[in-house]
Amino acid sequence: MQVDGGRTVTATTRPPGPSRDPETQPRSARLLTTRYALALSLLAILIVAGHAFIHLHIGWQNRDAHTVNVAGRQRMLSQRIHAHVLGITSAPSLAESRSQARLLAHDVHRWRRAQRALETGTGHPLAALTKAELDPLLDELGPHFDAIERAALEIVSLTESAESHPIAWGALPATVSRHEGPCLAALDAIVQVFEHGASQRLTRLSHVELGLMAAALLVLALEALFIFRPTACGIALAETQLIEARAAFERLALIDPLTGIPNRRCFDVSFEREFARARRDAQPLALIMIDVNRFKEYNDEHGHQQGDRCLARLAQTLEERTRRPGDLLARYGGDEFVAILPGTTLEGATKVAASMQRAVRGLQIRNRVGGEDATLSVSLGIASAVPTEDEFLPTDLLTAADTALYRAKTSPRLKLSGIEIDAPAQVEPIRDSHSLVH
Repeated sequence: MQVDGGRTVTATTRPPGPSRDPETQPRSARLLTTRYALALSLLAILIVAGHAFIHLHIGWQNRDAHTVNVAGRQRMLSQRIHAHVLGITSAPSLAESRSQARLLAHDVHRWRRAQRALETGTGHPLAALTKAELDPLLDELGPHFDAIERAALEIVSLTESAESHPIAWGALPATVSRHEGPCLAALDAIVQVFEHGASQRLTRLSHVELGLMAAALLVLALEALFIFRPTACGIALAETQLIEARAAFERLALIDPLTGIPNRRCFDVSFEREFARARRDAQPLALIMIDVNRFKEYNDEHGHQQGDRCLARLAQTLEERTRRPGDLLARYGGDEFVAILPGTTLEGATKVAASMQRAVRGLQIRNRVGGEDATLSVSLGIASAVPTEDEFLPTDLLTAADTALYRAKTSPRLKLSGIEIDAPAQVEPIRDSHSLVH
């Protein structure tokens, strides 16, 4: 509020909305977000690392399989070369020898190409350990390969240049036969090296896979323990607090803040419920309307604060007379109270009302009226009925109790008046009336 030239100016500002600044977020929320991001990052790292490791081992397995295939082809070609040599040297004619020689030349060419691929790693980089194991075997294979190749090519050359049959081969067939065995043994050793390496890598891959799975399960367990469990507990706690807060707000909405007893809203809800139950069970239902006599003069004399304390004291005293299960005393408004008495006839309600009057008089609350000292008192109107007819409404019973209260307050000799109603409802007493002279 500002004063400008004698004028009062009220400045209104819109209440600030919820802040989205991360610094203003609760520490628990930031910690939970950090933990969640860390857990997801760890899982992502494990997944990527596992995929990369498996992809690497698949490449190694492909290389090993290709190398084993080349070594197997070398072994097959070695045997075919030896067979061609035997076929050439044992052919019955020169034409057949030359036919076998052409096949031998073709297989020697393929053998040389496969040998080159084997020596260079078949187009794939060899691991250091595999290369260290393979090099001695290749050195051992080399002389036998060269000897067989030279002898085979010389046999081809002699066959192509020969003009008559048989041909003098000399020691060439024996050279091929002598070096074939060591050549095949070296190729078998090469295959065993790659098979052993592949087996070791598969074992290592299995161990790594188990380790990655264990790490992923550990991360999930830690995530459940430190993220999801606290989150679930926090949600459950927040839900419980919300339910309790809502119940507290509902109770506050049904309680009169001045006197601490149920308010008019609570009375309306309870009266509708008890009226329906009385109609269903064909049981009597009684109402007591209570009004504090000359309370305005009491407020004028003692002030509103003292008047509020007086109302709270009266409410406590009246509530003590309605302690049965189902009984309800509520503040109806201002200095008026109302009591619901389920299953109570007019006679029983009159006894409760008389007890209320005596209890209030026993408080000895002084109220000066007309220059004379007097004790604060209450007037009561009672109505009771068995609401079995559909035409009989809750407002009829309430109107009857209010009419009885009006009669008690306006009659010079009455402070308590009762009406028992038959259905259909009427506000005038038709069966019985009770009065208590004050």
